[in-house]
Amino acid sequence: MGLCNAIRLIDGLVWSILLPSILVANQGKTGDVELTFIHTFCRGGNLKALMASNSLPEVLGSFRPIIQSHFRKDFRGSILFDLLSLAPESHNLDNEGSDILRMGKQPLVTPSNDVYVLLLQQLNDDGPVPRYRSYTDPFKDCTISLEPKIQCWKSVHKKGVVYVTESQHVGNSFVFFHHSGSSHAGQIQEIFSHSRTTMELSDAVTEFFCVVKPLQELGEVDILRDPYCPYLLLNVRLCYDGFDPIVVIRLQDIITHCATCSYVDPLLSRNARVVLSLDRVSMPVLSQLYTILN
Repeated sequence: MGLCNAIRLIDGLVWSILLPSILVANQGKTGDVELTFIHTFCRGGNLKALMASNSLPEVLGSFRPIIQSHFRKDFRGSILFDLLSLAPESHNLDNEGSDILRMGKQPLVTPSNDVYVLLLQQLNDDGPVPRYRSYTDPFKDCTISLEPKIQCWKSVHKKGVVYVTESQHVGNSFVFFHHSGSSHAGQIQEIFSHSRTTMELSDAVTEFFCVVKPLQELGEVDILRDPYCPYLLLNVRLCYDGFDPIVVIRLQDIITHCATCSYVDPLLSRNARVVLSLDRVSMPVLSQLYTILN
């Protein structure tokens, strides 16, 4: 990132500090207040994401204390989650600053066979060689039998954001999440923690996972009739009003909450739903930021 980009980010901070004065000064100009607010909001969000990364340009290093004092250390929202979900090496960063490990204990239960198989697949996708085997499979060199017990939760708190199952609250269970290299919309069915041993560590590793039903993506013909496609920065899309089979994802692969409602269009082959991201910055902008940082 060049000096001009760094200056642009600092400029965003200055604008956010001066925003109250700008709102008063621009009252006589139609549309200027709204544009100023939106631009400042996005600049501040992107700057905060940079502060949370380990790739902060050296030229901005001396400004970190000033910026952090302005934004404080409240990561309420999901900009940080987006950065982590886009980074394939981010899984070990999940518990830092989280309050999920301070919750009470839950009894150990056996998951359904489908959930266990998907969890096994999720963990083995981390490396080129499968490291875990089913507890029902015979012994195999260089693999570990995966514990078949989990702890189930109705909700989980993550840096000020609450994610819940469908049975707990329908609205708060709809999320955008990162899976198989792209973002999807879906609904959380289960939240569980799982402890396992590893070959690298003597202590057990505990992680939180979600069982999610993805909303079905539009087909090749219907996607051409999605009125939101030309407006990527809105981060709105159409999906079919139906679900694909469940997937198991890590908690940090959740990008943000989303809002959804029915959408009627006789030109579509099936009923659809509008899905609106509730994140503070759009995924296209965030993807560009992540590319710059790496």
